[in-house]
Amino acid sequence: MGGPGFTEKRMRIEEKNQYTLNVESGSTRTEIKYWVERLFGVKVRGMNSHRLLRKGFRMGPSMGHRMHYRRLIITLQPSYSILIYEIINGYERLILDINLFHRYLEDSWIAWFFSWLTNTHRSC
Repeated sequence: MGGPGFTEKRMRIEEKNQYTLNVESGSTRTEIKYWVERLFGVKVRGMNSHRLLRKGFRMGPSMGHRMHYRRLIITLQPSYSILIYEIINGYERLILDINLFHRYLEDSWIAWFFSWLTNTHRSC
């Protein structure tokens, strides 16, 4: 699953130095904060989250559900920002593929590895 697209709300909250991420429901806020700070080189001031509705699908007589996701709204410290796109000669050019970061967090093996890493750092 990719991340949320460029919606009006997303553009509006980016002016307040807030960014949105969709992550797997099992990820904790501490893990997400650690990896956002580590991968993007920023300091997180606060995080809000809510669960997204699951979409059901039918496969024969049985009903199934897609994976459960959480949407995080991350607020950064005032002196930090994540540069997602830049304007060159009047055209927007995507610099950072935020969807790639979403795929890393949603992959179960990498999520396990992130949790293992954070647990080893906590014990030190």
